Order: sequence, then C-alpha cells, then structure tokens
Amino acid sequence: MPLTTTLSESGRYDIVIEQPPVNAFSIGLLRDLTEAVRSLPPQARVAVLRSNGRGFCGGGDVKEVQALPGFEGILGHGRYSLEVCVAIEECPVPVIAAAHGYCIGIGVLVVGVCDIIVAAKGTQFVLAEADNGAASGVIQALGLLPEKRMRSAMFTSEAFTAEEMHRYGSVHSVTSAGDLVTSAQELAGTIAAKRPLVVRALKQSMNRSAGRDLVAKYRAELSYTYELNMTGDARAARATFVEGSREGYVPDRARGRCACPAGPAPRPAGRPFPAAPGCPHRCSGHGRRWMARRQWRPRTGWGTHAARGRSSGGWPAPSPQPGCRTRSRCIRTAGR
Repeated sequence: MPLTTTLSESGRYDIVIEQPPVNAFSIGLLRDLTEAVRSLPPQARVAVLRSNGRGFCGGGDVKEVQALPGFEGILGHGRYSLEVCVAIEECPVPVIAAAHGYCIGIGVLVVGVCDIIVAAKGTQFVLAEADNGAASGVIQALGLLPEKRMRSAMFTSEAFTAEEMHRYGSVHSVTSAGDLVTSAQELAGTIAAKRPLVVRALKQSMNRSAGRDLVAKYRAELSYTYELNMTGDARAARATFVEGSREGYVPDRARGRCACPAGPAPRPAGRPFPAAPGCPHRCSGHGRRWMARRQWRPRTGWGTHAARGRSSGGWPAPSPQPGCRTRSRCIRTAGR
C-alpha cells in the first residue's frame, strides 16, 4: 500500500508514505492522505508524517495528470492538493513532517502546512510550479520562506535546502538521515506528554492568530493554474517533462541512473546503471567503482572482463587486458 498508519501507546499517530520509485503524489495518494489525516483516532496526541524510500516526495504525478482526458487530471490534483493541505491545517493535533532526500512540488506544499518540520541533512526542496505550468502553492510556501526568497524559488524552480530553512526557523532541526525518524518520534513524544486538551486548544489558537486563510487564498491561486490549463500553456509545460526534453528534479541516483552532466550510460542487463564518462560521484556506489569490480561477474558466471577481455573457461584473465583499470583486483582474483 502507498500509505500506512499506526497509533503508538503514547498517542503518536504515524502516517507513512511509500509510493515507489520516487514517491510521486498521485491523485489517489493525495485522497488517501487526506482521509488518513481526517481519520485521526481520538487517542492521538500528535501526528508524524514521513515517507519511506530515497526522498519524501518526488512531486505530483505529472504523467498521470497529463494522461487523464480533458482537464480531469489537473482538476483532480488541484482538488485533493487543497483538501490535504486543509486537512493538515485543521487536524486537531500538531502534525510533524519528517522530510529527507528531496521534497518537490506538492510535497513542499504539504510540508509547508505542517506544524513542525524536521529534515535530514542536505534535503533538497523545489517549488516546481513555474516549470509545470502552475501558479499556485504560494500561501503554503510562505510558511517556509521569507517572501522575497519564496519569489526567487518559485520563479526559478531552483532548489533550497533544509539547512537554509533551519536558518530561517522554518525547520525545527536538521539531523542525519539515519536519525531522522528517531528525532521526529522523540519530538512527538515530548508533545504527546503534554496535556492533550491544552495542545489541541493551542493549535486552534495559533491557527486563528496566524490568519493564513488557506482555503480562500489557495483556491484563488488555483484559479490561475486552471486558466493556464485552459489556454494550453500548462499542458505544454508538463509535456516537456513527460516527453523527456526537460530533466526532472529527483536526483538521478534515486531513479537508478547516473546523475553526472555527461548523462546516463547504458544500463547492463540486470545491473544498476553505471556512471557516464566524467562522473565524479560514482552514483552512490553503482558507478565506475562498481563497474570495475563487478561487471566481470554476471549472474550466470564470471563472464566478460571489465576491459572486454575474456580468459578460457570464463574466469578473469591472469593478466589485465589493454585498458584495464582494475589491475590489482584482476591479478588477485585470478589466483583463486
């Protein structure tokens, strides 16, 4: 299932998203998330929203929106993006967002309406509206960034980091990816230990004093997005991503291919994507180092040497082939 919920004995309500490969938020997932928040158990004292996988949210499911007939896709996405944001804001208990990896488009809006945010180091946030033909999400983004910084982020669709938002005070804490869940749960435990009626009343009080008027303002913003869809500009903008003429924002390593500027190299059958020429990062261990050490070990036997040489019997050659970059490894293995 793309979404699961659990309630701990202490009253922590965990909402966990898992929508491989990049946690793109489809219309169905937004609907389920809305229902999960609105179905808060009476015993819940605090909620924690997080995702499994390499990142919190890969954005809205642009391919789904583009594939649905007429305006069905954008209307569905607009409706449930509004409903999930309202559900989180009106949730009786505080909602803690735990973001890691990347948080794009609708994911930023969802995080922006949560009460508290904790994030893993280096988490990248992208307001991708300009690239995808949208003119909405401003009211949520203002919960994360100062106005002028928000404007530059939305006009350029360039990433900003958890560390930057921590300096603004928008992010409560920045921790390692491995400690993120524990950090969020410890924070939730602190809140859950308070008197529940006081916490609920305090959230309502803060919502009223903040005076964000989320429903009216976001609906007004959506009207501009719908207009762009009626003129055809929004569909043309989304098509650049669907057709591959524009790169997405999810790190290529999270999608299983090399992220270096030279572009992805061909993928060997049944193998992780190797690094393209000039790749500086080795694609999280699946790049040149992986290729040099492993390519001569296919699943069915030892097979082809990394430098395209082959010894008798399929074993690595006793001496490296011309151009081999794994000299010591090849010689050491050949004696086995």
